[in-house]
Amino acid sequence: MAKATYKDYHIFVKNRISALQDAECRCIICNKDADCVHHADMDKANHEPENLLVLCNGCHRIMHKEDDPEKTRAITRYERVYGMSIKKMVAKFGGSRSRYYLLHRQGLLKAFLAGDTYQPPPQSSKYFRAYGVHLSDMIKLYGGSANRYKAMHDNGSLVDFMKNPFREPKKTKFTTLYGLTLQQMVNKHGKHHYFYRNLHLDGKLGKWLENHK
Repeated sequence: MAKATYKDYHIFVKNRISALQDAECRCIICNKDADCVHHADMDKANHEPENLLVLCNGCHRIMHKEDDPEKTRAITRYERVYGMSIKKMVAKFGGSRSRYYLLHRQGLLKAFLAGDTYQPPPQSSKYFRAYGVHLSDMIKLYGGSANRYKAMHDNGSLVDFMKNPFREPKKTKFTTLYGLTLQQMVNKHGKHHYFYRNLHLDGKLGKWLENHK
């Protein structure tokens, strides 16, 4: 990352830090630890947040590899699944490598290559970059509220949840004692988590919930 090669370098640094934080330093393609930030449209002057993709070193090299990309493991996988390498997709349909990586993550690449009706996704968000699904789609697919996924994202549990979103949630002491999780109490009655924790520690939470059904 040579400073001289970037226009408005200070903007890039600022947005790079934000992108890494939003993705929790995980590669959006393979989910490995990552510290590279790639310009999706290959324009080093475009430092808009939606144009910055967090990648590990391996996936970043594939994005930029020009000589014999078919020899790399990732490209071979695309040939096996889709019948052509990323390089050939770019040559045939245009755009950047990033375009096809993102279509693959959304499950839309086969339809795109087959020429079926294709609707481009909405502008990329930090949730899409980190988990491959927009926040609004998580709510539609798995239920719950936006606050549920925001809280899971903030405490780092959303990565594990997205691996198996339909599993039964683990029982906690709150669900065992009161039949509700802390988040369900917040969603139903308002107030902050600490309000219910303090009532629980004082032995008054059960009675409070009875009076506020």
